[in-house]
Amino acid sequence: MEREIMDLQKIIEVSTGEKFSYDKTKTWVDLFKEVAKKNPDKIAVADENSEMTYSELDKASDKIAAHLIADGVQENEFVGIRLGRIKEFVAAALGVHKAWAAYLPIDLDYPPGRVAYMFADSDATVIITEKLLKRFLSSDAPEISLP
Repeated sequence: MEREIMDLQKIIEVSTGEKFSYDKTKTWVDLFKEVAKKNPDKIAVADENSEMTYSELDKASDKIAAHLIADGVQENEFVGIRLGRIKEFVAAALGVHKAWAAYLPIDLDYPPGRVAYMFADSDATVIITEKLLKRFLSSDAPEISLP
């Protein structure tokens, strides 16, 4: 019994993670922007094919946010993200949050019925797929001001 308690305490210690302080009045988007300004040329995210700097990630997510807003996505709506394990997933999630929406991750391996259910249940207005992501990133961002 005593060993089980010690094992549980070790698990709790490990799962607590590193503690650090930050301004809790800021959103993670605000904190990201601060880091991006300080480290524009540092690698922010990478996948098996390439990487993105903070500056590139910030610009890509701004474009995604601008397109979402121009396409009518409203604050607090859900936007599905159905992408593989690519660096652009982070840009899409960040872009959704910059548009003041929430993202719903939809695994590529989910069967069509599950995807349809998740889409309907969440009232998501958009699902970002690789095709839509390429359109967003390859075209000029609409002229809007991000919140």
